[in-house]
Amino acid sequence: MTTETLTEEQQRAAQLEAAAAATAFTSTQKLTATIKTSALKEAVGRVGGSISTKASIPSLTMLYFYINQDRLELRGSNGSITTQTFLPLEKGVAALEGEAGGMLFPGKKFMDLLAKLTGVNTVLTFDGLGVKIKSKGAEVNMTGLHLDLYPQLHPVRGTRSFEIPTDVLLMMYKRTDYAVSKKETDKVLTSVMHELKGKSFRTVACDRHRLAAQHYDLDVAAEDARLAVPAETVSEVKKSLKGNPTTLIEFNDSSIMYTLGNTKIYSSVYAEVYPQVDSLIPPTTQINMTIGSKELKEIFDRCSLFQDEQGCLAHMIINPVQRRMRVLTATTAEGNQLKEDVQLTRGEGDDLVLSCNVKYFTDMLAHAGDVELSLGLNAADAPMILRTYNGRQENVDLVLPIRVAGAPTTPAIENFNPIETEGDAFAAMVASYGEQA
Repeated sequence: MTTETLTEEQQRAAQLEAAAAATAFTSTQKLTATIKTSALKEAVGRVGGSISTKASIPSLTMLYFYINQDRLELRGSNGSITTQTFLPLEKGVAALEGEAGGMLFPGKKFMDLLAKLTGVNTVLTFDGLGVKIKSKGAEVNMTGLHLDLYPQLHPVRGTRSFEIPTDVLLMMYKRTDYAVSKKETDKVLTSVMHELKGKSFRTVACDRHRLAAQHYDLDVAAEDARLAVPAETVSEVKKSLKGNPTTLIEFNDSSIMYTLGNTKIYSSVYAEVYPQVDSLIPPTTQINMTIGSKELKEIFDRCSLFQDEQGCLAHMIINPVQRRMRVLTATTAEGNQLKEDVQLTRGEGDDLVLSCNVKYFTDMLAHAGDVELSLGLNAADAPMILRTYNGRQENVDLVLPIRVAGAPTTPAIENFNPIETEGDAFAAMVASYGEQA
């Protein structure tokens, strides 16, 4: 075979390859899907949060849309998290005319359009990789990409699993994920640790300044495991934890999958081992007190208004035996300061002064509910432990005090003036006017 002949064959092969590439991701499909607009909005909403707005892989900015005679399948992915949901083709909800098919819709553009559609039904007529979208009086033409360009969805193999009530999982996530680290240098601490030991399931988060842990007893024992689930995944899962009584969680050493009714959420987990944090929690505390969580939250919410370049800091002067607490914000550069006294419901131990980051308390108290809180510590520079009074000991929040210049030097509380039941002065005035009349 001559060099010239070989070159011609190579050229021919290149031409065939180019022709194949040009036609591989085209489509001659023709179909019409009619979907109830409210059902389509709800289904797209379940996957929309996982769609990337900026990605090096263009298909990750797209919405995967595939429909056959049985159901509509939607997917959204940012490369780390993939959400998949199904909408059954039921009478009055969705119908298909023609062959099965679909395409990748421009994610943000399609979701923005869908949010503004007001018709009862939305009709999508596909012709190749183009679609005409009609709803009420609106008619929009849109083009997309071939479904085969979307990253393949890999099942979670070698799976272990457990099931948990959805409302319990949502509560556990809300009570722990606030404490994850925001520093990418602490990669594994930007996750929520999931620990399984027999029937015991625990979620833990720690950013080196605070810690949150929640515990639940499963109905059926699961295989022991420790998983570092990214906070981004937990945040996305929380959005879907509604309307389903239970959540099935399946996992292996590298990935996790949540099944919530017709929706599945896939995510990778961190390979790094989550550090042992139980040693941070003291087994006993010598200084203990109780206070209403709602009352404490309101105080720290007001403290959060007094911020400066250092953030929002507060000093707590505590006289446990006298059941007294005074909260003082650090004086701002403008000279502003808040002072508030509160009566504790119980107390024991020595008087002390400690300083704290207000945000740590407001984050923790945001999901504490209206309960009586138990606060315990061993010294002004030791971790403060917060639990529901007479609640489960494993459910705990921990906050580390901080050193702040200008903190009170003695734990004395002068002119103690706690919150009292406030009368309605205007009601008394109105009553007196009535008597005069």
